[in-house]
Amino acid sequence: MRIHTKLIIQTFILILIALVVFSVYLRVEFKQNAILFQSQKKDIENNFNKILDLKSKTLEALALDYTYWDEMVNYIKQPEGVWANLNLRSAISTYDADLVAIYNPKFVYVSHFVSKGNEELFNAFSRKVILNGVFAEKKVNHFFVYFTDNILEVYAATVHPTNDPERKTLPQGYMFVGRLWSKEYLDEISQITDCQLSLVYPVSKSTLMNKAEYKEEAVQFSRILRSWDDTPVARIDVARVSQSVLESKSMSRLELILIVFFVLFIALVYIWFIVHQVYKPLVLISKALKDGNLQYIFKMQSDRNEFGEIARLIFKFSENEVELAKEVSLLKVAEAQLEKERDRVQEYLDVAGVMIMILDLKGDISMINKKGYAILGYAEPELIGRNWFQVCLPETNREEVYGVVGNLLSGDENSYKYHENEVLRKDGQLRTIAFHNAILRNKDSQIIGLLVSGEDITERKQAEKDFRKISEELRVIIDSSPNMVFYKDKENRFILVNKAFMEIIGLSKEDIEGKTAFEIFPEYAKKYWEDDLEVMTTNRKKLNILEVVKTPQGLAWLRTDKIPYNDEHGNVIGVIGFSLDITEYKHAEEKLRESEERYRVIFNGSHDALMTLEPPGFYFTSGNAAAIKLFGVKDESELMTLCLWDISPEVQPDGKTSIVKAKEMLEIALNKGSAYFEWMLKRSDGGEFPCVILLSVLVLGNKKIVQANVRDITESKKIEDELKKKTEFLEAQVEASVDGLLVVDDNGKRILTNKRLLDLWKVPQHIIDDENDEALLQYAASKAKNRQQLLDRISYLYAHKDEKSRDEIEFDDGMIFDRYSSPVIDKSGKYFGRIWIFRDITELKQAEQELKKDLHDLEVFYKASIGREERILELKKQIKELEAKLGNRK
Repeated sequence: MRIHTKLIIQTFILILIALVVFSVYLRVEFKQNAILFQSQKKDIENNFNKILDLKSKTLEALALDYTYWDEMVNYIKQPEGVWANLNLRSAISTYDADLVAIYNPKFVYVSHFVSKGNEELFNAFSRKVILNGVFAEKKVNHFFVYFTDNILEVYAATVHPTNDPERKTLPQGYMFVGRLWSKEYLDEISQITDCQLSLVYPVSKSTLMNKAEYKEEAVQFSRILRSWDDTPVARIDVARVSQSVLESKSMSRLELILIVFFVLFIALVYIWFIVHQVYKPLVLISKALKDGNLQYIFKMQSDRNEFGEIARLIFKFSENEVELAKEVSLLKVAEAQLEKERDRVQEYLDVAGVMIMILDLKGDISMINKKGYAILGYAEPELIGRNWFQVCLPETNREEVYGVVGNLLSGDENSYKYHENEVLRKDGQLRTIAFHNAILRNKDSQIIGLLVSGEDITERKQAEKDFRKISEELRVIIDSSPNMVFYKDKENRFILVNKAFMEIIGLSKEDIEGKTAFEIFPEYAKKYWEDDLEVMTTNRKKLNILEVVKTPQGLAWLRTDKIPYNDEHGNVIGVIGFSLDITEYKHAEEKLRESEERYRVIFNGSHDALMTLEPPGFYFTSGNAAAIKLFGVKDESELMTLCLWDISPEVQPDGKTSIVKAKEMLEIALNKGSAYFEWMLKRSDGGEFPCVILLSVLVLGNKKIVQANVRDITESKKIEDELKKKTEFLEAQVEASVDGLLVVDDNGKRILTNKRLLDLWKVPQHIIDDENDEALLQYAASKAKNRQQLLDRISYLYAHKDEKSRDEIEFDDGMIFDRYSSPVIDKSGKYFGRIWIFRDITELKQAEQELKKDLHDLEVFYKASIGREERILELKKQIKELEAKLGNRK
């Protein structure tokens, strides 16, 4: 048997034995460790989840206990600070929470409270959470929110009265409570569970795996934290060192040592075989060749293996030295041939389409082909022996290329196999060259130089620059479009979106491009993808696709056109889409349908008579029930045989015939859009009655029709006449009053001012024309002696609507007015404004002063004279009469 056959067989047997042993060991070890790991993992994971759920119970209790409570319902309707501080702010520390936020039933903000040091928490929370989305399916929701390297655990619940713990009634508000998963909080859970915790956020596809692993001595598992819409927010990784796993590992090591000793024993046996079967024959052959004594291998000639064959060859070689000499001669011939081949290689290099050169360790050029000379603008052999850095590189990048070549010559071959830099031609031009570098070594693996090939990419670089410029300009144009523009590849990934797309969706470029529609719009992605597949499969565009998309402002309607995107060979490689936001149009359509239905209900249910007429004949084309009843016709079909002048007397009160005046009003309505006028109508029994008619022009398609709204004003006319008589009588009374009257409504606007007041105060015309009470008030104050006292008193009365007042005002010109003010309230208690009555008491005040002076003089005279009692009594009597008059005025 030959030696290599023995070696192969023995090696195969050795490897097979080792593989069998290791396979058995690993199988048993893996099975035991897997059983142990699963048991440990299940216990640790169950305990961890129980601890985490217990920690969340306080938040759940806060959310549930406070949201079926009459006081909370009352607080949302009328927020009150003291109650909130006593009950909500204190709940932050009591329940170990960091945020409490309250909203009313329309998701309008009411109040919020945060823990100390977390003042910005509510702003971050409100930016991230879509409030109505939280309660889309459940009235109590538990979820997590991610923002700025923080995770917030949130319980959200609807608010109900105390007698509705099962939340069957409509929500009276909404309450959100949250706790930050801070480092301290995680450390606390870690200490309780004896586990190492780490949060991974935000999550992506690669981080959504919720699968426990066995890694060294630790048991690991994960738990996904999800948002209110079940979107993954973060992942918490849990690891815990298991003593059982450590002990199992120790036992495994011992078993492994035994296996290693077994393998070593096999290896020693193998080495013994190699020494006796390979090494000793090689030693004898080496001695025979070194000493020239072929006796060492004489016995080996009879061996039927490779070494016997080598021994026989050596004996044969020794016997044929002449043959060897001939072979040496042949080698010299081959060397000459090799020289010739080298020249041929130089020729090949010279016809190469790229620059090829060799640099020695100093950076000198030892070889360069013709293309290199052409690129650098030199003639052969100008560059041989010259330094590459000093001659062919500009000073601006000389240091950079020194570093590249230095790293290559130091043995760092992989870092700079490719490099781009500018070179300097002989005529001073700069060219950009793409270099591919390879290290040259001698037979002892020592570095002796550098082989460089270079391609002139100056024009390509300029083309790339121009392409980037065009791409940027195209991007600007696309971003300037108000419509949404996007490009998706065949894997449903967004490759490009414009600015309008990002603004409407409310996501950044990084959040969209590179992701699939299923990641961004999971609710609607299936429908989008079906349309995309249809476009790509048929290679035909699809227009006017109606789509719904979720935006930060709510659901939006889009009208989308999709066209296939083909490569230069006509193969479909994606879809280009153009979407127009038609949400407002959809809302307008809905409002139009509602308006039409509302008009139909109003038309048929109106108490006023409603009819439509069409030019040029202006016959009635429709009429509601009130019209049929008003004119006493049998039905709508009879009404449709008549015109407006057919149901009117021959002549109207102004003397014009009904047919002439009716056509005039219809012409005005057609020109101006509407016409409103009084009219006399006639019933089928001949009875005439006054009415008001509103003609409104409606456009249906390309056709104009006129709608007539008729209201019987017989009773209104009677009431109007009666009211006119009463008003004229009242106005006459007001203007005949000796007092100045001023009535002001609740908004400070003058309702009534009689001429007596304007004459008393000598009010200028521009103030008379101003209906606002403020101008007249300022004018009166400017004439008063005590201006501020007057204004303060008026402001007080306007603020206290129920109070009455009576006082005196003195003007700078000496006039004195008795002022009385009272609120204007009707029988039902409704407040309309305030009335002011001003009476000129200047002469009365002067007479009072004169009488007092006369009394004083008489008393002095009385003291000086006796027997004047009667005169004094008479004067006192006059004074009492005057005082009585003043008392009655007050």
